[in-house]
Amino acid sequence: MNIAMVSLGFAPLRTAGLDIVGERLVKGLLDRGHHVTVIAGRRGGLSESMTHGNLEIVRIPLGKTHWLGFGLRSALALRSLKSQRDFDVIHFWDVYFAWAFREKFLGSLNHSFDQRIRTSKNVGVTKKSYYRLSMFFAEKPSVRRASGLLAISRASMQEYINKYGVPDSKIVLTRLGIDTQFFRPISHVDKLRISLQIPLEDPVILYSGFFTHRKGLEYLGRAMTKIHPTPWLVLTGKWDLSVHQKFYASLGSMSSRVIEAGFVPDERMPDYYSMADLYVSPSLLEGFGLPLIEALSCGTPVVGVDSGAVAEVVGPGGVLVPPADSQALAQAVSCLLSSPMKRKNLARQGRAHVVTNFGLERMVDTYIEAYKHFLYALSS
Repeated sequence: MNIAMVSLGFAPLRTAGLDIVGERLVKGLLDRGHHVTVIAGRRGGLSESMTHGNLEIVRIPLGKTHWLGFGLRSALALRSLKSQRDFDVIHFWDVYFAWAFREKFLGSLNHSFDQRIRTSKNVGVTKKSYYRLSMFFAEKPSVRRASGLLAISRASMQEYINKYGVPDSKIVLTRLGIDTQFFRPISHVDKLRISLQIPLEDPVILYSGFFTHRKGLEYLGRAMTKIHPTPWLVLTGKWDLSVHQKFYASLGSMSSRVIEAGFVPDERMPDYYSMADLYVSPSLLEGFGLPLIEALSCGTPVVGVDSGAVAEVVGPGGVLVPPADSQALAQAVSCLLSSPMKRKNLARQGRAHVVTNFGLERMVDTYIEAYKHFLYALSS
């Protein structure tokens, strides 16, 4: 197939965790012999990190209008590209990127703007207004015009069926996946602990990702003061500055137990997951939660918030607590840190759950099947 993938971020530019999965999907499609044209954003000068004979990358400068401007420019780029070649599939990695596109396409469903509104207690009126305008003028029209919709989790599928009135026949389930041979338990991580100046006998909890308001990090900050035995909290990823300030305000005296590792290269992440006794996610909204399955695949149990797709993703590999409840979060973490055998059992079940349900080859197969499923709708 000749496939066009429209994704705001694509290596080396990443704007969200989902960008990483998009890259893995593109690589998997290329490995199966398909031709892929990626339309992605660009900031400053960058050198492409992925090359292949069947891969073309078209970069669109990102300005102050961010995804809105990207959506318009990607629609214009697609119109130009379509005059030169026939695409079997045009796939917008987030459905609302297609707001300016008027031809047939498929769109991925992650988490909705309606969900963002419902979970945005800690953001201002301006942000909520932005979510509402985005929903009514970009997301809903794009969902309506799409020839087919690809839901990354059953929770996302039900959200769009129940809240947006999308018919079942228009959506297929296309769960995300990872390379479970790459994300595997690493035995010797003492050097990493030493480099981070963490005593070898001390418990460690980990959080990784893009740190935005809906990730609920202030609840993790408050929980840190109540967790026993007292852990070290290692953070990897990119901060929203206002979230950074709020998080440290919630920590109080526990700020000395937080280690910011910043950006960690992909190849080092299995070491970080394996080093941690627990992966903790206080997120108030997850359409999927990629770090959850990465941690589980590395044999690290999860304590997460029961929101969005977290329950179906974590499965038997962790413990879930109610959203925005720092006391429950602290109790769950304390219980598991004090129970090595329970952690071991969760780790075993969690990795088996990921290997069975979220392998990379299975993900690529699922997307190819979904593309074929909608080929008639795209061509008619």
